[in-house]
Amino acid sequence: ALDSADRLTPEGAVATAAQIDVLLRTRLRTIAAWKANPGYERVEIRRPLIIPGIVRSGTTALQRLLTVDPQYIGIPHWLVRAPRPLPPVESWAADPDYQAAKAVLDQMIAHVPEMLNDHMMTVDAVEESIFSLAPTFTNNMFPSQWTVPDYDAWYRTVDESACYRWLADTLRLVGMGH
Repeated sequence: ALDSADRLTPEGAVATAAQIDVLLRTRLRTIAAWKANPGYERVEIRRPLIIPGIVRSGTTALQRLLTVDPQYIGIPHWLVRAPRPLPPVESWAADPDYQAAKAVLDQMIAHVPEMLNDHMMTVDAVEESIFSLAPTFTNNMFPSQWTVPDYDAWYRTVDESACYRWLADTLRLVGMGH
């Protein structure tokens, strides 16, 4: 779909390939974490809160406000790419995955500081579900980032049930540590 859209600059093609590589690696890491943590699928998700909304409507702020209450959990930015049972907060800074995610985020902010105007990204803040859904390659993240009419047309016809099972399983995995 990206090739047929023919709208990527050479730099954009490199960045896009890197993003797809990260998502594929995240997919592999998530599956490995499920295998390494038997019983995650039995973690109960009680009364989930789903926060729908359009861009810039305050959904991120609301989600972060809710997760201040310990009865609610979300997936911190750094665990989106390395899902596993949520470790104690005091251990995060020493974790190599935390450090790697922080370095990537710091570099991104250094190159594109205006990004923070659109999304309040910090390495330890709870992240929106769209980022945990991205490794399924079945969500609206892609048509919102790129002009990909072929993908968008396909996406509009897809049953997203498997995608949301992926999210639920990822939340169960992270929730094992809560």
